[in-house]
Amino acid sequence: MKKLIFIFLVFLSSLVSAEETPVFLEIPKGSAKLGLLLQNWLIYDEKNTTDRSNFRLRRAEIKLSGTVQKDTSWLIMFDPAKTLKTGAIVATNDNKILQDLILSYSFLNDFELSVGQFKINTTAEGLLSSSNLLLPERSIVGRTYGDKRDPTIRLNWKVDKLKFMGAMSHGNKPNTDDTNSEKDLYLRGEYTPFKGLTVGSFFGAVDTYFHKNKYGANLFWDHELDSFHFEYAHEASSTTAGVKRSGGYVVDFAHGFSSEIQAVFRYENILFVRSLDIESTASTLGINYLLKESNSKVQFATLFLNNLTASNGSYDVSSTPISSSELFIVSFQMGF
Repeated sequence: MKKLIFIFLVFLSSLVSAEETPVFLEIPKGSAKLGLLLQNWLIYDEKNTTDRSNFRLRRAEIKLSGTVQKDTSWLIMFDPAKTLKTGAIVATNDNKILQDLILSYSFLNDFELSVGQFKINTTAEGLLSSSNLLLPERSIVGRTYGDKRDPTIRLNWKVDKLKFMGAMSHGNKPNTDDTNSEKDLYLRGEYTPFKGLTVGSFFGAVDTYFHKNKYGANLFWDHELDSFHFEYAHEASSTTAGVKRSGGYVVDFAHGFSSEIQAVFRYENILFVRSLDIESTASTLGINYLLKESNSKVQFATLFLNNLTASNGSYDVSSTPISSSELFIVSFQMGF
């Protein structure tokens, strides 16, 4: 017992007498930074008759980033809370927790080349960090036409208030090997006339033979806790059965009543033109309680869905018309 007390006193004295901040991670060259995003959901799905309520571990994103030397950067991010599927590893089932792995090189002042696995540069909302979303889940437009990861090589060019991104990816889903010679090409441009306002557009050719293409545009304005977001996207593909088309838009309004309370309204509309045209809509009312700026918060959201199917807190289009339903989400988030 005396020995344990002695060791404890020595430990305390070392803390008091320390003149410098302890180094928890040493790297031989460059610098490194740790980031975390932890998120839990409480869900109540009014339409689900078998399992209406659920407590879901939504995200546990662990991100390491840094530099090795001047004009270089690296990033790796993985999510142990990611839902993994059983079965063979194929294009639709990567069965791995790795999300991003990026190596970037800057040159000629205005250019940056990035290689690795990361999100395709399509929808603006899809490119937003999960920690900065106005509502717990991204819109169906943001998810349908973006928010997808793929092994990619990308070139960024930024000059003054303009930014252009050109990318080529193999199109076989994340954490999978390329199985053919066809590639996906994406172009995105953004203009920021002043801080807080961004206007952007994108075009994507899914496979180099232009069998499927997508395009869209957005206007995002953010000032402290007030926001207005508008985004439109469209996709068309040529198949043996003919041309399939879909398109939709989403509008977000957010207003801060204080430094801690933010109200959000969203309206979404998406139309799939198939043998049977299905128009789906969703309206969402949300309240955010900000514990510390935007990375630590509690979010309450009520969704009114029409021709949309809900599953574990997310929602998607339906191949047949279905009746309207409600979905309730409470999200608890902490991050840095």
